[in-house]
Amino acid sequence: MSVRATLIWSAMFGALAACSNNVAAPPSTGSLEVVINAPPGTAPRVHVYHLPDANGYVPYERWLSSSQTFDGIPLGSYVVHADDIDTTSAYYLGVPDQQTAFVRGGETTTATCDFVLDSRQVQILVSGLPPGEHGRVYLGESGSPLPDTITLRFLPGIYAFTAGPVIVSGVGTYDASPASWSDTVVASPVMEVRNVVYQLAP
Repeated sequence: MSVRATLIWSAMFGALAACSNNVAAPPSTGSLEVVINAPPGTAPRVHVYHLPDANGYVPYERWLSSSQTFDGIPLGSYVVHADDIDTTSAYYLGVPDQQTAFVRGGETTTATCDFVLDSRQVQILVSGLPPGEHGRVYLGESGSPLPDTITLRFLPGIYAFTAGPVIVSGVGTYDASPASWSDTVVASPVMEVRNVVYQLAP
């Protein structure tokens, strides 16, 4: 090979090497946007964490109470877990309760958490009995009687209650009004109150 040919090949290889050195490395981090849609006045809690590696190490973890975007985080799969919200008047489900978001290099992945009203509270109040006596109110027709004052939380549906008579030694029998009823429970932040009044039977 002539000196000229050698110089040409050397120049070509040098150019190729320069081009290969200028190729940008793929991004080593990405972004995760977590969108939280929760009712006003509630306190949502969303747990975001990278799946553990082979040694059990979690390279990234955060707790959120509002929407946020995380930039420059490690690539891979993230779990987004939405805790249910329990208030004094309503119960909200995180939907979905858990999801997996995959973060890719140089891209933004979005995970959305919605909190939806799930249940309704029903309060039962028993009155009319002598001191020390307790009502016989049941969810359904059997089982253990409910306490005289209790607040129950139900998923939407139809629930039947019965209130049995109470026999007081030396006094007589107390009948309940109502003796039975059904509640059609729909999702609502308003608590339903059911009064069960006992009266001495004639």
